[in-house]
Amino acid sequence: MNIDAEIFPVSQYDAAALVLARELPDTWLTRAEQERAASLGASGARFVAGRLLARQLASTMLQLPAEELTIQTSCATCSSTLHGTPELVLTRSDAPGFVKYQAPRWAMSVSRSETHVLVGLVTTPRQQLDGRVSIGVDLTSTDTKGESTLRALDVSFFEEEGLWSVPTRAQWWAMKEALGKARGTGIVPTVPNIFDPGGFTPADINRAHVSPAMPSVPGHVSCGVVLYEKSGELELERRQLFLK
Repeated sequence: MNIDAEIFPVSQYDAAALVLARELPDTWLTRAEQERAASLGASGARFVAGRLLARQLASTMLQLPAEELTIQTSCATCSSTLHGTPELVLTRSDAPGFVKYQAPRWAMSVSRSETHVLVGLVTTPRQQLDGRVSIGVDLTSTDTKGESTLRALDVSFFEEEGLWSVPTRAQWWAMKEALGKARGTGIVPTVPNIFDPGGFTPADINRAHVSPAMPSVPGHVSCGVVLYEKSGELELERRQLFLK
């Protein structure tokens, strides 16, 4: 179910071309990020570009210095900090406007294609939220190679596509990836069903289509999902969907 923005934590989204990372200092990277980049071989450069741009985009959203922001990850399955769900952290514990000695932390999500990076951020720090929030984003290419890859997937991954008026597999895949990231489960071992009890209705998807909240990325579909459980409420988890 989509929830009106006035009763939901504010989330923002932005994207950038990876080539723009050439102008950003790699001193922003943590040691863990440097080690992960080294382990990725040829794709390490794209990982670095994505992380640098994610900081830059988040810096603009929050109006905070990019060099004071770091991205920390944790995996709920294996407890690794080298991969998993990302979280944005302000390294200064005495920053004006925040509780002293409590480093502000923001729910965030990052998606990277071969050419661009997409960032989603809940702009209220976790410490100030009345409940639990998570966010997931995905950037899916619509070029010939991407469409060919999606067409080759088992049809069971797209069991919902006949129920909506815009049944492109790139859009379905972006929604599945974003929902899986927001849940913290990803798409392994089970690809999420958009219409399951913890997902969305056809009406939700039609309202979210071509959402102004999402950036337009040439040659891509972009999607954002926010899940929110407010403290003290007995109702089911609130869910918000953005798609372009």
